[in-house]
Amino acid sequence: MSIPRADATASSRLNTNLRTDAAKAATVRTQAEPFSRASTAAATASTKVTSAAVDPTPFKAFATKLCDAGAKHRERLEARGVKNSSYLGSDKGQWVYSNPDGDETIVRHLQAKPGLQNVFRNFDNACIVKKDGRIIFDGEVLTKDHPQQGAVMKALEGILAKVSEDNLPRHRLIGGNTRHPMWDPKSPDHHKYVD
Repeated sequence: MSIPRADATASSRLNTNLRTDAAKAATVRTQAEPFSRASTAAATASTKVTSAAVDPTPFKAFATKLCDAGAKHRERLEARGVKNSSYLGSDKGQWVYSNPDGDETIVRHLQAKPGLQNVFRNFDNACIVKKDGRIIFDGEVLTKDHPQQGAVMKALEGILAKVSEDNLPRHRLIGGNTRHPMWDPKSPDHHKYVD
């Protein structure tokens, strides 16, 4: 039994189209959203290439110090019997949280964008400091070349001083105390959280 020539040609075209579509899908590079929790293959590949040439965590000592200070402050709050000890307090509207694992400190509304016109932009930003050295500001890992690097580090140094001195006021009714931290899926900002 032989296959008619028209059917054989159609079958051949179909196989060629399937191989072409598969090849296109394999070569398509997608960009991760700013606060994406999943990295793309292209992003992973570029990270591996650049990690050998550039120190991926130039702020490791500072990040470790801030996370350790946050964990100690959280322990002091727990010893006082404070509810929601993950919320460390607020410094001029900057809400500071420490993850119960002690491996990250999060500052919502970090005042890293100076000027009156940036008040609302400061209110919407998020800074995640990881003990492994990553500082993630508005979804981007901070590097020494980042345009906001100086302002972010200055703001975080102020937070570190307040956390270390146990000098962060906690507001009971409104503010960070009543909100879920970003790592909690119930938080409205959970989509901004980066592992």
